[in-house]
Amino acid sequence: IYTLSLHDALPILAYRNGMDFFVKGYLTENNELMDYTSQTELVSSSIWTYDSRMHWHNHNIYYFADLGWNWEISEHHSVGLTYTAFSPIGSNWGKIEHDERVWQDGKLFDEGHTSTDNSYKTKMSHSVNAYYNGEIGKWKIDFSADYYGERAYTEMEGFTNGQLNASSNTTTKNRLLAEKLTVTAPVPYGTLTFGEEVSDVDRTNDFLQSGFSADNHIHQMTTTWSLYANYSLQVKKFSFKQGFDGRMSITDTNKTGNAGLNKPDYHVVIPNLSVSRKSDKWRHTLSYRGYRYNPPYGSLSSAVIYAGKYEYRTGNPYLQPQTHDIISWETNWKWMNIELQYDYIKNRYSDFHTIYDEANHPGVRLMDYRTTPTIQMYRLLLNASPKIGIWQLNYTASK
Repeated sequence: IYTLSLHDALPILAYRNGMDFFVKGYLTENNELMDYTSQTELVSSSIWTYDSRMHWHNHNIYYFADLGWNWEISEHHSVGLTYTAFSPIGSNWGKIEHDERVWQDGKLFDEGHTSTDNSYKTKMSHSVNAYYNGEIGKWKIDFSADYYGERAYTEMEGFTNGQLNASSNTTTKNRLLAEKLTVTAPVPYGTLTFGEEVSDVDRTNDFLQSGFSADNHIHQMTTTWSLYANYSLQVKKFSFKQGFDGRMSITDTNKTGNAGLNKPDYHVVIPNLSVSRKSDKWRHTLSYRGYRYNPPYGSLSSAVIYAGKYEYRTGNPYLQPQTHDIISWETNWKWMNIELQYDYIKNRYSDFHTIYDEANHPGVRLMDYRTTPTIQMYRLLLNASPKIGIWQLNYTASK
């Protein structure tokens, strides 16, 4: 795998007179290359075997620019506003080339060269961020609000041995509104931080194709509410931290031209707890932490896209959030660190291959996403970074 990225910052202009006004921009060019080989076997009414060699090249040039204003009203209050524009420049494209051989029940079924060309025509996207930081007595307040809007258009053409045999185009519209409020409150012992956040996403995806699968229209609307609180306490050589993050999400998904699909609402409470003891040379920490990851919107799509003559891809609109319950023990001594971690995972995402349609598209395999109900993982990390004279050494081993 090879990745080349060129990143240049344009000059920053700033003016200060009790307020800050600034303009800055960035120009980036990315070239990504990847080569890999794979062998896959699928069993249906026949045994299908695939031997594939793939070359992938992606190229894009884009810029983004910030225009902002900050005002330090006093030593206790400040506000600010930033507008960001993001846009591709010129031709942005991706190309995938396959050399593939396909066997059916041990006999060569087909072989050839397949190429898939993608062109990306994303329009300028816009985002706005506003914030307030302040102190009222002994209370500290941190508030921010965001807007993001984007429109993108992608065209795909698939060729086999130089002949066009598949094409599609996808139009995507995204809109995000979000806000977050964090308050640090005075308490007799320790520190209490609490707050709330809300995000609202409206996403439309229109997929049109030349006949290899089916057209698809999805309108997804997701609103997430969250309340969180954390409390930390220091008692002599011990420190305690505990908190929670309670989230409630409502997702409404509509598919035009197909059976309607309503994704269920879900609610979750994510706790965290840690206890530490520190001496002159040693520090020990026992902690528990919960994590939750929502599936990417692209993984929820039910559109069947063309990835090669014998490979199609789709998503799974029924994917549930992935959760982690992590218990860890960490010990630090001077220049040595030891960490032992246990991770209990629910609904871990993984690729899954099946036969697409053996009657009408013989040999074509379909890749989608499935979840594994539970997985348990263990990790041991050892790190040593002693300093010998002018040399700072660093050794790491993990399992």
